[in-house]
Amino acid sequence: MHVSIHQLIKGYVENQHSSEIYLQVLNEAGIEKEEFEAENYHNDAKTEDVLSAAIKILSTNREEFLTNAGLDAAPGLLDAFKAFCDPDWDVLDLLEHVEPRMHRHVREEMGAFPPALKPERKNKNELEINIRSHRRMAFLAKGFILGFAKEYGDEVEVTVDETDTQYTILVKKTTKIS
Repeated sequence: MHVSIHQLIKGYVENQHSSEIYLQVLNEAGIEKEEFEAENYHNDAKTEDVLSAAIKILSTNREEFLTNAGLDAAPGLLDAFKAFCDPDWDVLDLLEHVEPRMHRHVREEMGAFPPALKPERKNKNELEINIRSHRRMAFLAKGFILGFAKEYGDEVEVTVDETDTQYTILVKKTTKIS
């Protein structure tokens, strides 16, 4: 797994809690900070160890942790991919273009392996995204979506249906925040 997921976990724990808590997470996961942060790639088991340790130390659950980590990271992701976005888009337009623009870029230029997204616009205010991934990170995507919506001034309802390695995210735009 590319280091970006690890950076999201680290960023969320440090931003919302502290650097000391992050070090406790690594200790609980049995990982040395220098070893963990020096590598560009980690196997999925290491990611799960760090994620499980963070969930335990923060007394939360996987869905809540991943959603909050996605919310925390969303503004930075939008800023990093500003060049790929049309200023006239709303959040649903953005989500339709993540795969062909942003994910394609990180695969080709950064060597990352984000899951393939298959968005389908149901109507003007509804988008369904089908994702296949063994990593079980659907709620991270939910957090990204909620964070993107906030940045775009859109209010959305996000429903996640996760089954094994396949999940569907339904995004309903309910209103524009004034």
